[in-house]
Amino acid sequence: METEGQGVASLDIAELLPADRAKQTTRRKAIYEDLYPQAKRGGAPGLPGGGKAKVDNLSSFAEATAAITGHDARTVRRDAERGEKIADDVLAFMQVPGRHEDV
Repeated sequence: METEGQGVASLDIAELLPADRAKQTTRRKAIYEDLYPQAKRGGAPGLPGGGKAKVDNLSSFAEATAAITGHDARTVRRDAERGEKIADDVLAFMQVPGRHEDV
């Protein structure tokens, strides 16, 4: 039986440049949220009277990725946010080795 997160666990992002890691983390987050839509912020159904329903111990994308990669969940959230907000041409510019140190 496949456990949560195994389907997208093969991406090892430890050796990537920061721009590459941001781009790949954003891509991985989209895949994770397609597989587990209830893990998406606002994805769980609301309860009558407010609040969120508990969803069978499903981890957030950041928590699941942190457990797989060994990075802190905050680092995963930051990489995903960078990948979502930084324009593709800027990410491409930053992918040149050594370039990320100049900025």
